[in-house]
Parts: sequence; C-alpha cells; structure tokens
Amino acid sequence: MRKWISPLAGCFILWAGVAACQGQATQTSPADQPSRAAGVETPAARSTTSASSAGTPSLAPFAVDLTLPFAFATPQPWSPQAYAGTPIALPVDLAGVANPHVLDGLTEAQRSFLAENGFVVIRSGEQQFNDIRYGTAFALGQPFFRTTDEAYHALHLLFDDLLKALERQVLRPEMARILLATRDEVRSFADETAGTALEGDVQLAEAYLDVAIHLFDPEAPDSQALPDLVAQQIDQILAAGGRDKSVLFPGFEDDYGAYKPVGHYAGDPGLEHYFRGLTWLGRVHFPLAQADDPAFQPSRLPLVITLALRRAEADGKPASEAWADVHRTLDFLIGPTDDAGPIEYAQLMDQVYGPNATPLALADEARWVEFQASAADLPAPQINSIFVDWTADLAVEKGWRFMGQRFTMDANIFQNLVFDKVLP
Repeated sequence: MRKWISPLAGCFILWAGVAACQGQATQTSPADQPSRAAGVETPAARSTTSASSAGTPSLAPFAVDLTLPFAFATPQPWSPQAYAGTPIALPVDLAGVANPHVLDGLTEAQRSFLAENGFVVIRSGEQQFNDIRYGTAFALGQPFFRTTDEAYHALHLLFDDLLKALERQVLRPEMARILLATRDEVRSFADETAGTALEGDVQLAEAYLDVAIHLFDPEAPDSQALPDLVAQQIDQILAAGGRDKSVLFPGFEDDYGAYKPVGHYAGDPGLEHYFRGLTWLGRVHFPLAQADDPAFQPSRLPLVITLALRRAEADGKPASEAWADVHRTLDFLIGPTDDAGPIEYAQLMDQVYGPNATPLALADEARWVEFQASAADLPAPQINSIFVDWTADLAVEKGWRFMGQRFTMDANIFQNLVFDKVLP
C-alpha cells in the first residue's frame, strides 16, 4: 500500500491511491473472468417456442430472452476531461504549509521530490484503503482524496465476497442438481436408442455428464456409463498436467492446467469443486467441423443433452428453467457467454426436429444433415479457448458447450495483440 501526499489549498492531503487490486485468474476478477460483464456482449434473443400435440408433450423452453446476437461486443466511447480545479504553483514552499507535521518521517529525498512535484509516493504499512483513510481523517484530522482506483478496489472486494458466497451456497448445489436430473434423463434414452446411430452418442453424453457431476460433487454415486473412462478423465483433470488429448474424447485436445483452481477458488474445497466442474462444462467443445480434417464427423451428443435438459425436472421445475436461472445469473455477474449452447441448439432443434422431438427422432440422418447446415450459420466465438495455428481458423471452429465460457474484453484485446494478429 502506498500514500500519496500532495499540497492543495494551503494544506497537505493524503491521496489514498495507487494500490493494485488483488487480481484473480480465469474468469473471476472484475477485470478478467467475472468482468466478462465489461465486454457489453449480449446473447441473442433465443427463447424457444413450444407447441403441444396429442401424445408427445412439448419440450420446456429456455426462459432467456435477450436482445443482441451473442459473440458481439460494443465498445463504449469515453473522453477524459482535463483537470479544471485550482492550479498549484510548483515548486511548493514546504515552510509555508498549514500542517507541516505531516512531513514528519519523510526523508530529505522525499521532501525534495514533494516540493518539486507537489506530491510524493511513500510506502506504508496499511493493508487496506480504509486504514489510510482512518489514519488520515480521524487520527490526523486531514482531508484526503478518494480516487477511482480506491473505489474500484473496494468494489472488487465486495464483488469477490458476493461471488464466493453465491458460488458456494447456490450455484454449486444448483448445478449439481441440474446435471443429475439431465444425466438421469439421458440414461432413460438408452433403451429407445439401442441399435440406432444415436446409441454411442447417448452413452458418451451420460459419461460427459458423469464427469461434470463428480467434479462438482466427488461424493456422487459412481458412473454407470463407461465408468473406467470417466474415472480416468477425472484423474486427468485433477492432475492438471497441461496440454493433452482427452481420455473420454480422444479427438478433443485441452489445456488441463486450466483446471487448477486459482484466485479465490484455491484452498476452498467447495469452490475448487465448483471451479473444476464449471471449467469442464465451459472448455469441452463439440465442434460442427474441423478445419484440418475434412472427414470429421460431428457428435450428436449436444442434441442428446439439450433434449434431456428440456425434458428433465430438477426439484419440481424444468431443468432447462433451472439452467437458464444459472445462465442469467452468470450473465449479470460475469458477462455473457461467447459460445453456442443449449439455447441456440434448442431453437434449431425445434425448427428441424419439431418442438415435440423424441430421442429416436435425433437418429434421423436426413434431419441431422439439415441441422448441421442450419447450425453452420451460428456466429463464431470471439475468444479462442482451443488450439489453432492461425486465428483465422476460429471462423470454422463453431460448436456447443453446456455452459459456455464468458466473454471478457481484456481476453479479446490480448487475443488481438499476439501472433498472427500482430506480425513482426
């Protein structure tokens, strides 16, 4: 912590400024992951419509009705205003100030710098801004400046405490309930889809959700689908060993170092579980196509999970509604998602398969081809969280994530300040 001392209107004023906020990695501080809210990116109005028919009930909609296309950011203009206060003549005559006792403890070099520039930065022992404010205003009876960085730092601390409490007490148990309900619904598809083109995707969908459930709650019951692969995938995540092919999805390469809890998540078991679980749901990507593999066959797993999410119930209400509550909460606190997910796929599924789709309907090859053609028109994400050689390749890496990662303005800026955006 530092103090700024500056003479103004015949007195010395402590300027409680220039203190770095305690940053958080990944997506958690207002300047990074949580401050994907600073990106002003807004998902599209994609609330699905449902129609009833005799026999199969209509699917539950996602109660999310937003205004602008997702993966879209609008920079806000800002023009700083020049200082219009009382000018201060430099150098300052320290012998003529009204409260010379504030000079006590300053070295000759600090006094000289203060006289020449009108302020001096000194290191103090206070841990927080309010400690400086107390010592300045109450102990010494002096006025002080409240700078924007002090207010931002206080806001950051309050936001961090709010986010931790919300993640620990609400979001983690709610996500566990949503995932369990969706997994059980996927499991119910097994008999209906046995022997069809969808059988393998249903099995993988259950295993994908089992991994997420065990990350959120390590005490959850053991997996029934591909238990050995699920256990190996969880071990791979917990090892946080860096770039590697997924055990469960060999065609997907990830940076497993991203699963190591950081910031306020580190050291708190419950928050560490939440961090790993949400990271899995946000990083595992099911693309529609791969630029380096023209023969690539996309998975129907996203359709299976989206359908199950709309059919399942969590604590007496549609799981899609519970999912939408979490989605809206993260939009408000952190920022909008940068990826297509259940909302976008649900709308396309209603168009292609109808609002009363059944698991068996997803096995229809002609409609699957039609769905892929429609999904190709979805916007590409602006933030790259996959491995590509050129940022131009991002245009074709469109796909689905259960709870997409959040857009951050700083990540967008940094992505445009590296190769190949900035060439030598």
